[in-house]
Amino acid sequence: MKKGLIVTYFVLCFILFGTVESFAYLDPSTSTYIIQLIAGGLIAAGTAIGIYWHKFKKAVTGKKVQSNPPKAESRLDSMEEGKTLTAEDILKMAEERDN
Repeated sequence: MKKGLIVTYFVLCFILFGTVESFAYLDPSTSTYIIQLIAGGLIAAGTAIGIYWHKFKKAVTGKKVQSNPPKAESRLDSMEEGKTLTAEDILKMAEERDN
C-alpha cells in the first residue's frame, strides 16, 4: 500500500513539475469538437451498456426482458380519421388526465 502511494506521489510530481511550456493555440471550434467527441463517446458507451445489460439480465433471470412496454391507447388514437384536433379537444384531454 505504501509503495503504491509513493509511486503515485512521484508520478504526480513528475506530471505537475516536469511540464515544459508549449506555445500552442486551440481555437474555439477545436474545443467544441473535443466536447462533441466526449459526449458522443459517453452516449455510445451508455448505449452499449444498456444493450448488454438487457442481455445479461435475460441470461441471469431466464425471462424475456421487455424493452418496449405496451403502448397505452390514447384519445388521439381513438379519434376519427381526418378530424381536426382543436385547442378545446386538447384542453378537454388535459382536464380528463388531471382528474
